[in-house]
Amino acid sequence: MTLPLAWPSILASALQIFVLAISDFGVPALLRVRVFTTEIFTAFAALYDFNRATALSLPLLGLSLLVAWIRRATHR
Repeated sequence: MTLPLAWPSILASALQIFVLAISDFGVPALLRVRVFTTEIFTAFAALYDFNRATALSLPLLGLSLLVAWIRRATHR
């Protein structure tokens, strides 16, 4: 009984944590570890390769939209 009532809040918090996690690149950049978001930022800001940066960011956009869609579908 508790889980169905708490499920929308759990999904909303998971979505917020997910979006914050995929957008954060401060620690990997400081430690000089190559991760996906650091590669996008490097392609965009350092190399001025906007096409590559856009192509690299599309999977993250798709994943974020999928998680948001799942959250919306379960919230109804």
